[in-house]
Amino acid sequence: MNINRLLKLVLRGGVILNNAFSIALCMALSLFLCTSLVSCAGGAGGGSDDAGGEPTSLCVQMPVTRSAQYELSDVESFTVTIKSSAYTATKSCGQGERISFTNLPVGHYDVTAYGKKSDGRITAKGTATVDIEANVTKTVTIRLSRLTHCTVSFKTEEGGDIAGISSQDVNVGDKAANPGTPSIPGKTFSFWAKRISSTEISGSSFDFNTPITEDIELVAKCDAVTYSITFDYNGGKVGTAESSTVNVLYGQTPTPSANPTMTGHDFKGWATSPSSPTATGTFPVTEDTTTISTYYAVWEAKTYTITYDSTSMTYGILNAASPNSYTYGTAVTIPDAGGAGTTFAGWYTDANFTTAFTGITATTTGNLTLYAKFTATVSIYKEKVSGTLTTLLDTKTVTCGKTATAPTTPTKTNYTFDSWKTGSGDGSAFTFGTSGTTITEDCDVWATWTGASYTITYHNVNVGSGSTYKGTISATARSSYTYNATSSTSLPFPTISGTEYVFGGWCESSDFSDEGGAKTSIPAGSTGNKEYYAKYLYNYADITCSIDDFNAINGFSGTCIEWTVTGTSPSISGIVSAIAAKDIDVKLNLSGGGVSGSIGAGTFDSIKDHLVEINLPGGMTTISSNTFKDYDKLTSVYIPSSVFTIEDSAFAGCTNLTSVTGVDGTWGVSVAGGGGAMVTNDLGSNLNYLKQAGYTLTKQ
Repeated sequence: MNINRLLKLVLRGGVILNNAFSIALCMALSLFLCTSLVSCAGGAGGGSDDAGGEPTSLCVQMPVTRSAQYELSDVESFTVTIKSSAYTATKSCGQGERISFTNLPVGHYDVTAYGKKSDGRITAKGTATVDIEANVTKTVTIRLSRLTHCTVSFKTEEGGDIAGISSQDVNVGDKAANPGTPSIPGKTFSFWAKRISSTEISGSSFDFNTPITEDIELVAKCDAVTYSITFDYNGGKVGTAESSTVNVLYGQTPTPSANPTMTGHDFKGWATSPSSPTATGTFPVTEDTTTISTYYAVWEAKTYTITYDSTSMTYGILNAASPNSYTYGTAVTIPDAGGAGTTFAGWYTDANFTTAFTGITATTTGNLTLYAKFTATVSIYKEKVSGTLTTLLDTKTVTCGKTATAPTTPTKTNYTFDSWKTGSGDGSAFTFGTSGTTITEDCDVWATWTGASYTITYHNVNVGSGSTYKGTISATARSSYTYNATSSTSLPFPTISGTEYVFGGWCESSDFSDEGGAKTSIPAGSTGNKEYYAKYLYNYADITCSIDDFNAINGFSGTCIEWTVTGTSPSISGIVSAIAAKDIDVKLNLSGGGVSGSIGAGTFDSIKDHLVEINLPGGMTTISSNTFKDYDKLTSVYIPSSVFTIEDSAFAGCTNLTSVTGVDGTWGVSVAGGGGAMVTNDLGSNLNYLKQAGYTLTKQ
């Protein structure tokens, strides 16, 4: 609010006017649009009594747009003139009326105001100046009214009342009383200053000797008291700081520059106690004696979730006591999961089981996802025999969901490794390696085997067709065999045309000298590539042929044959060799004549186990000692009539000899050592003489 100076009535001749005309004329200008102030004009003089009134002087301050008040008792009218070098206007009004000058050109104006009594005399006069600038409203509004006293109010800088100090009513021209030092919470009083406008307060102390000519407001100018408030982070921090201090004014609410943080806790706010479980907030500062000087951070321990990966739990069972969350500051135990045909191998924090979970301690933070590692045992056996697993080769502990690394491929004599199998019965295929069978539980795996494969080559046969050999086998006949420890492998039977020969088995030697004889199958447990020679047997019991023809016969179907030797001068050694090569019992007939070579001890020894009967050749005269000694298989002998002497032990030990034919005449018996002579007429009936040693028989 603008300050209007008191208009003093200067009494001509020192005579004071009566009450009706002695009240001072004052002008109060109230700011509506404040831009600039102009200095007082007219000074203390300037009064006039041209109209017979008592002259006075008026000093005013006038902003560009204003309202002016004149208060004067018993004034009938007022005249106001506003004048510049280019513009002049005059207006009159009565008590309480407003005078407005609008659309004023830019320029410097002199303002003159007159108060007139009812008889026309001027009772007061005041002047002022005002500048109208281009950037302000070009209007001056003046209101004139009656004023008998002024109000002096005492306020805070904010415009509030002050406890214990009331406003004062002061007659125009009187002085206001100094109310003393006010008590304003949170402030230290300095001085009283006049409020100039709603936004402006004088910067100097008000002089209480100043006469009061208008309503004024005196403001208690104070210095604010600063309060120091500490924020204790109560275990938390802002950066590295554990507390902070702020300065606040009275009435302000303290606020920290930043909220603290603390591992594993949520900040909940501030409280006045370090142990408060809840935040009460901060409060405005009131006065020193009650101000809270320290606030404490309130914390709440964080609760974190625990998630158990469902994929990893495919291979086991989660313990019902497994927690789903944990709170910071409290250690928590995660129980082991249970296996289902598997073994629980610990908790991990990643799906690849590279980082083991070490537990939840009082300082653990963050949500957790746990992966259960389960392992299974793969038991690897050499084989499964008759439903029983035999020979444990290896065991592997495998993470469920993964594959097992391949073991060293086992070996087995005469077998080739085939594949791995698992399951029941014959089992299902099982593979090792990165793309192998996924392990989901404990399992048994065993090796399967295929016997080693060997080739078979056939001789003495036509394959498919032909006539070179006596027999023919199919082109699809088995060309290989697989090792088998328990079962034999059948060999094909050749097809033989005609009836002269029959198939006598396969021999591994081209001369059919196999120990144990020919075969029709490969014996169980056999190994190696095989070459077989087809053996053919002659299909008749009696043969009359030369030695060459006999040698051409591959074999015989019967167990004993009758061979009547023919040909030109067949040799005894050749005959014996042919029989030995055939390895078959023979009833040998040499009576055909022409046999060359002598017969004596040892002549037939190589075939003594095959010689069943013998017809000695004609022309022999003597059967030498020991010629047939101990021929156990010999059952019948034909002795030609040309024989005159049978020497000692020629047939000794022939225990099965039961028939002697061809002999005739009477035979004399000489006893070894000169034991006397005996005579027998029937040699065939007296075989004891032949089969016992010590007797020599001579035809009489």
